[in-house]
This record gives sequence, C-alpha cells and structure tokens, in this order.
Amino acid sequence: MKNRILFIVLFIVIAVIGLNGTKITAAILGTNDEEELKQPRSSENSGAIYLSPDEISFDPMSIVDKKGSLLVSEFPENNRYYGNSSFDICCIMDSLIKNISIYSEKTEYVKPVDAEIIDSIYAAPNGLYYIEKHPYYNKFNKKRYVDLILDSEDLSIRYINFYDDQQYSVSSDAVQRGIEKFSQMSTDFYSRFIRVYNTLDIRDWFYSEILIEAPEEPTSPDYYLIDTFDESQDPAYNKAILDSHINSACEDVKKAYIESGINNPLHLFLVISSAPSMVNFNDKYFSGQSEYIDNSVYDANINEEAEKTIDITRCVTASMKFTAECMDSEFITNEEFAAYNSRIYMTTASLYNDNKKVIIYNVLTDEIEGFCNFYYNDAW
Repeated sequence: MKNRILFIVLFIVIAVIGLNGTKITAAILGTNDEEELKQPRSSENSGAIYLSPDEISFDPMSIVDKKGSLLVSEFPENNRYYGNSSFDICCIMDSLIKNISIYSEKTEYVKPVDAEIIDSIYAAPNGLYYIEKHPYYNKFNKKRYVDLILDSEDLSIRYINFYDDQQYSVSSDAVQRGIEKFSQMSTDFYSRFIRVYNTLDIRDWFYSEILIEAPEEPTSPDYYLIDTFDESQDPAYNKAILDSHINSACEDVKKAYIESGINNPLHLFLVISSAPSMVNFNDKYFSGQSEYIDNSVYDANINEEAEKTIDITRCVTASMKFTAECMDSEFITNEEFAAYNSRIYMTTASLYNDNKKVIIYNVLTDEIEGFCNFYYNDAW
C-alpha cells in the first residue's frame, strides 16, 4: 500500500509543478533536413529508410541561453540550494550523471578527464542548469562524454546523453534492422508502462516482472525520505547522503531489471534514469509563488505573503517526468525515425501541439544513449 501511495503522490507532486501526464510534451528533431530524414511509422512506409549525407540538425543545447549562462563554480551566487540549504543543484547533477551511467559498462562514469562535474556546470537565465560535452573515462579507460540539462524548478531532466566522439559507418540494412528493433522496443515499453499507469503500482515499474507474483506487501528497498541531513555538518556530508540514496535506487533497480530477464534497452535506460525519483527530501515551499525556495533566498521582510511558507516533500524527479509523458498513446503511433553516425533518433510528437521528444539509440552498441525533452514554449 505504501508503494501505491508513493506512486500516486509522485504524480500529484509532478502535476503541481506543471506536468500534464496525458500529453506528450517534449523535445525536437531539427528541421533543416527534416523531410529527407524522417521515416514516419505506418504500414505503407515501414520499410523506408531516409538517410542524410550530412549531420542532422539535432541541437538540444539550443534550449539554453549559452551567452547569458554563467559557470556556477566561478559565480556561486547563481547556485541553487535544496533540502533547506543542505545541498545544491551541482551535487544533484553530479550524482545523477554518475549513477544513471551504470546502465551500461561502456557508459559507466569512473573518473573525469580533467575538471570535475560540479566544476563544469552552467546556470542559464531560464532556470536550466547544464553541463556540455563533459569528458570522462569509463571502466575500460575509454574516453566518453556526457551532456545534461536539468530543470532547477522540478529537478527533471530535459536532456541527457552519454556518447563517444567517434564517426561510424553503418550499412542501410543495419539501420533498417535498428529502426525495426527500436520501434518494437518502444511498443513493448509502452505496453509495460501503461499497465503501471493504470494500476498505479510503482513496484511493477521499478522492479519489473520479478514482483508481479510476489506477496501483496513485498519487502522492497525504502529510499523514500531522506530525513538525516545535518545543516551543521560539512556540505560534503549531506552530498554523500544524497548520493548514497540515489546510488542505492539506481543499483537495485538495475539488479531487478537484470533478474527479470527483460531485454529492452529503452526500458533499461528509462527505469534506471527514473529511479532517483524515489529519493525524497524535505524542503520549503513559498505559497505566494509557483516555485520552490530555500532558506538561502528566503526573505521574510519582502512582504506579508513571503511569510507563507510550508514544509513539503520533494523528489529528485530525474527522468520520471519524461517517462510519465510517454503515457500518451501517440508515443507509439506518431513516431518518426532519422539516422546519422550509427545513431537512430526517434521523434514522437503530439498531434495537438508542437511538443516533441527525441530518444537516441545506438545501433552498434544496441543501447539507448539519451533523450531530449522539448516544450513548445521554449526557444529552440
């Protein structure tokens, strides 16, 4: 019962900060070569492949204002704090990157090439924080890169990508097979997740098939509420607590996925990157505005309304918002595919507005590398 309640509360919390869970609201695939690249999903053209001789115009970083952005480590006044000032957004991004990366041995983050993640994060004027082409080494000592854009308001991932910097050549036959496999992945993923949405049973999503036949109240890890932050401690202490909870959530969900026997890279990536949403912490909410605030920016002398703050419980939303938006059946009925440099970019779009999302699949590694969530009211 507690798990069911948590799932319901999670969606309520997300709804409060602006999620419409029944619509796809998301990312975009650029339009310079759009007509040449697209392969809409339909029975008539399911065998068609459209390739571009040049790079596709996929530029997710354009949703942030780079010219107006500032490096947080150099301009700490642009940092943002959570958990009643116990930790900051750089700690969250550092933990998300390192723990989500465990979905694959190739992408797993071991150490940075030079600068640390927390020293490479920028604050954009529109409340988005990002790190771009951050170099790191995986467990095989191979150089990799990661991009991440995080919304500081709801702590949801707008864009994430784990990748290398190599150029590959893939045959049209391999791309065709990749598109067919990717399409089937999305169908299987949707059918599993829509069942979770209908039953509101979080166990079925995070712990997959292994708990379906379990007792009514199975024992599962409890990451839910972090209530041990100590404001008198060194910031590294609270960062370690946060990271430990996120790590436990991602590691245990990955283990559950492997034990379930499911073979769906899309399911694997989204379940691990959504797992941090099980990590909750206490914070302050300012009833006079539509945003969360913390003690470091709270000024009770601004006006009477500023005194109306309440204690709330927040979660590290991560990919859960993106995943929840996939509830719309258009996720599998309005797909388009584009291919470039061994990657297939699947775009799904709502028929009712310009909201889109893009998921990136690497044909050669048979892995999802990331996604981008673009909303129609953003500047692209």
